[in-house]
Amino acid sequence: MTTFLSFNENFNSKLTFTAEDSAETEEMLRKDLPLSHRWSVWEQIMPTSESKGIYADATQKVASFGTVQDFWRFWNHIPQPSELLEQKRLVREHPDGLRVIDALMIFQENIRPEWEDKMNANGGHFQFQLKPSCGGGQIDEYWNNLVMGMIGATIDPPNMITGVRLVDKLSGPRASNVIRIEVWFTENEDSQAIGFFRALATTSKRMKKISAHAEEMMEALKDFDEKMEKEVRDLSKEEGWTLVDAYIERASTSALKLRGWEFLMNKAAVWADHWHAAEIAGSQSNCG
Repeated sequence: MTTFLSFNENFNSKLTFTAEDSAETEEMLRKDLPLSHRWSVWEQIMPTSESKGIYADATQKVASFGTVQDFWRFWNHIPQPSELLEQKRLVREHPDGLRVIDALMIFQENIRPEWEDKMNANGGHFQFQLKPSCGGGQIDEYWNNLVMGMIGATIDPPNMITGVRLVDKLSGPRASNVIRIEVWFTENEDSQAIGFFRALATTSKRMKKISAHAEEMMEALKDFDEKMEKEVRDLSKEEGWTLVDAYIERASTSALKLRGWEFLMNKAAVWADHWHAAEIAGSQSNCG
């Protein structure tokens, strides 16, 4: 069974984190572990029929954090994207009742999640359109890896990303049956860096195809080995040879071997093409 980086117990109830059991580690964990930037969590509230639906009015900051410990205090109480697949909605209690949250956003502190902000005005964004067929665990893993990579400054160049948005497009008046993840970045003249983000935005779908081809190759190799072994054993019995002599004979004369390796090499070429495609520019990823 595949294990995903998901904090939804329906997908990963036994997920645990371990650390080196040493006095140095324990001492380190007692101190605040600062992140390279402070970050703010924002929510976009679904407009009511009485409201004018202005984006800035529907967007509100709910929390900020600047250390690893504070991040986990918030993250442990924020629903995972997979929960949206369970016919649930993100909601916030307001004086006038529960309000539905259309989008959850995490941006660098002092950068608003809107294009009018000077840090976003001349930048851009890439997006992942994730269909339910991706599976809840896989969607959670994309989201968690992206958020942790962003706040942990492990996605190069770390200063280019201004924030990410998780948008619920599964239901509501403008539903398109997807969960959308957006990566926003500031203005940057480094075409190589922007190319990297394009590759990042296409990797999820490409890697899914690569994995499928790798599984095909392994199955083909297993099938080939089974057929080869049967031929060798039959030949050994017929000719009275040792298994070693029979293997040598089959390795030099078997048409099955030649056909088998030709098939595998063709699969390897397809696999390589998909791997190359995952590294070149793209604009968005669609699972399913």
